[in-house]
Amino acid sequence: MKKAFWDTKNPKKKSTKLTPAQKSAAKARAKAAGRPYPNLVDNAAVTKKSQLKRGPNLLPIYVDLRRTLLRTAGLVFRCI
Repeated sequence: MKKAFWDTKNPKKKSTKLTPAQKSAAKARAKAAGRPYPNLVDNAAVTKKSQLKRGPNLLPIYVDLRRTLLRTAGLVFRCI
């Protein structure tokens, strides 16, 4: 069973602060849910939503594809 994200370690090891707009969005989510202040889930949802607006970062995909191609090429050259 997959762990909830609050039970896993932070893979980035580096946090960024919420912008004022993100803070107000998190507060609005908490108020809509009947909570007096936002919790981790509200903050994470707002952060995820803002990341989706910025668009995907294609650099990790490119790096992974390049590694795969280089490994495959290395195997081909070793076989010759």
